[in-house]
Formats: sequence, C-alpha cells, structure tokens
Amino acid sequence: MKGSYSSERTQRVFAWTDASVAHLRIWAHPGSAVEKLDGVDPFRNAVIVRVKERAADGRANEAILRLVSELFPESVVTLESGGRSRLKVLSVSPWTDDLGSFISRLGAG
Repeated sequence: MKGSYSSERTQRVFAWTDASVAHLRIWAHPGSAVEKLDGVDPFRNAVIVRVKERAADGRANEAILRLVSELFPESVVTLESGGRSRLKVLSVSPWTDDLGSFISRLGAG
C-alpha cells in the first residue's frame, strides 16, 4: 500500500493529538516475513506495521511497540486500544517529532 504520502492522508493516521502526545492508528500484520513500517493504509487511515511475531499471548503487540519505539527513542510508546485487534491506537509521549520527518521515515520503511 505504498504510495504518495500527502500530508492530508498522513495526518489522518493520528487518531488525535494533545499538546505533547500523539496517538497513532496502526494496522498490524503479525506473522510477516520482515519487520517494518510499510506505509499508510488509505482505507483505514493507519500506519501499516509488519512484525514477525504471531498474534498469540500478546507477542505481536510487544513486537509492534518495540518497532515503533525504535522510531521515537526519546519517547514512551504505549498501547492505548486494540489489544486483540489488528487496528490499534498507540500513544507516543512526548511527541517531539515534526510531521515531515515522520513522513520521510514512513517512506523509508
């Protein structure tokens, strides 16, 4: 689902933002061959995250949190909702990133 990363589409991956917290929509692909952020799903308005771990005993959730945390080393990433769903909301606090930098990292995934 890679494509153009227009700012309007990418801004929709944010469920909501507070002063210093961003809430990102994630579409999980457990059991993938590779671990990476794979662009934006335009239908779900979510960042596609592929992880090798299977969706059993929370292992895929842990892998997703670890992968997203690597993008934001200065922040704490937590699962807000979707513990048993492929559609998740993660909070990133503090959100110190700018949108352009985040978009460029999505494209590099």
